[in-house]
Amino acid sequence: MAEEPLNLEEFAALLPFTPETLPLAVGWLLAALRPGMPRPVAYLTGEQGTGKSTSGQMLAGVIEGARAPLRQAPETLRDLGPTTAAGWVLALDNLSGMPGWLSDALCRIVTGDAQVTRALYTDDDVNVLTYQRPVLLTGIDLGALRNDLAERMLPLELQPIPRHKRRTAGALWAAYERAHPRILGALLDLAAAVWAELPHAAAELTERPRLADFAELLHALDRVTGWHSLDAVTGAQDALNDAVLDGHPVAAALRAWALSPTFPAGGWSGTMTELHDLLGDRGGKFTKGWPQTPAILSARITHIAPALRSRGIHAGRVSGSNKNGKLWAVTYTPAP
Repeated sequence: MAEEPLNLEEFAALLPFTPETLPLAVGWLLAALRPGMPRPVAYLTGEQGTGKSTSGQMLAGVIEGARAPLRQAPETLRDLGPTTAAGWVLALDNLSGMPGWLSDALCRIVTGDAQVTRALYTDDDVNVLTYQRPVLLTGIDLGALRNDLAERMLPLELQPIPRHKRRTAGALWAAYERAHPRILGALLDLAAAVWAELPHAAAELTERPRLADFAELLHALDRVTGWHSLDAVTGAQDALNDAVLDGHPVAAALRAWALSPTFPAGGWSGTMTELHDLLGDRGGKFTKGWPQTPAILSARITHIAPALRSRGIHAGRVSGSNKNGKLWAVTYTPAP
């Protein structure tokens, strides 16, 4: 076990991560150093006034350079390619909304993507942009997240800065620029030790989450440092699942019903029209964003099904039908 693989005091003083989050931030930086590796999408979370934008700029700047800028989210898919290719880390600031096309594109960017567009002022020439980039986000509405993106998210929580530790922007950035070479050098030393442990970590792991490469890297990091970052990322993902479910109107309605005394002991079965009426009468129809038709409700349930299953709620099609349509079933098994 290495005693001080990274100058944590200097790093932590500049970026106020919680103790549980600090190893995950280091793990994300290490993953950003490995080309061709699928990585989680890091997002900074915390109370108002925790410095999410500044911390995001500093975290990306460890790799990109001390003054790496955060960018605004592009308005179209065509704009996303040049925005992504402009640097190594794609860092988007104040991402309050999340359109479906951007959610899908971010999933592809962290695992590898190519964008083909017609060259301007030509009939058949094309431009091809290929990229696989680390992604960092701030200011996300978790209720707007699609489940496939939520499963790739790595929440990095910032803790409130005490009044006696607050610094002016000029003093903070001056300290960061002085520390940047030492932080980057220590990170590269740590990377060398972690890379050497990767084969042993891969052989030792028996279970892997969706981003298996990142899990192996965290396990190698734990072997080098004595941390528990792999356990921490599992706990962070559980908390994120809860936040996504609470912010999703359909998931929240199903979850409230499954945990209520009125939920049938053996589960429920019926048509999607009946389920739409049932959940609507329980208050769903008064919720912002509630699906107006059974078909839309069906699509929303299918989309959020993996997150629901992680909390013991199974909702899906079953064999059989009645005069009103095909049958669906909802069951609940409390997690141990």
